[in-house]
Amino acid sequence: MNRTFKSGGRAMILIGIVSMVVLFLWLRHDAEAAPKPAEKIQPASQSGTVVIELFTSQGCSSCPPADRLLTALGSERFAGGTIIPLAWHVDYWNRLGWSDPFSSERWSARQREYARVMRSSQVYTPQMILNGQTQLVGSSERAVRAEIARQLGRKSRGLVSIRSVKPSASVVLIELEARADPSHNSSAVKLNVVLFENGVTTSVRRGENSGRALRNDHIVRWASEPLSLGKNTIQIPVDSEWQLPNLGVAAFLQDSGTFEIYASAVRNPAP
Repeated sequence: MNRTFKSGGRAMILIGIVSMVVLFLWLRHDAEAAPKPAEKIQPASQSGTVVIELFTSQGCSSCPPADRLLTALGSERFAGGTIIPLAWHVDYWNRLGWSDPFSSERWSARQREYARVMRSSQVYTPQMILNGQTQLVGSSERAVRAEIARQLGRKSRGLVSIRSVKPSASVVLIELEARADPSHNSSAVKLNVVLFENGVTTSVRRGENSGRALRNDHIVRWASEPLSLGKNTIQIPVDSEWQLPNLGVAAFLQDSGTFEIYASAVRNPAP
């Protein structure tokens, strides 16, 4: 009887093991067959980025130090994330002796919009605005670097991906994708795309900087109107004055009401 009991016990143990293996394989197959959830952007999912917008002019004698600072910042690597310098050359200095070849009334209008949102009664150069929220005198290096360090501690709230940039003799073709963080009102968040150029030197013949050779980098050459989120393909006609190897692309998500920049990406020119 004892031998029979032992044989029966071993049989029951064997049946139990087989049952567990069958159950495990069934659960594994069921899990693999189940549809996977759609990819979601989680808050604070990207490393910090800081878009630094410098409003400047070749007609302003206070601007070259800020221009040099922007160039220096653009050549550095920051441990906490990525900075994206952009130089918007305003046109309201043009009537004072020198017409800045990179200036645009649209860039001046952008600065005025910032002044409106920030409840400022005036615009000035050189002015830096970081991530659409903090404004500083553009040549105040210590204050600018301190603010960059603070902003890099903030995670991006959204996703911007520049898929490809294909320049040719006639157009620059850009493919990119952008999505807002689920916590935002996505209808208020717009995608902005900017084409910029590095390494341009100008001999200034009149105005406050007369007689100087000014080098400018991160010059905004073209900017889109605010775009809807999702996948976008953009074709930018090439200007004969642009040096294609020196062109880069920046893209950022910006709130159309507060002007806060939530996420950004950059494709810099090849070194």
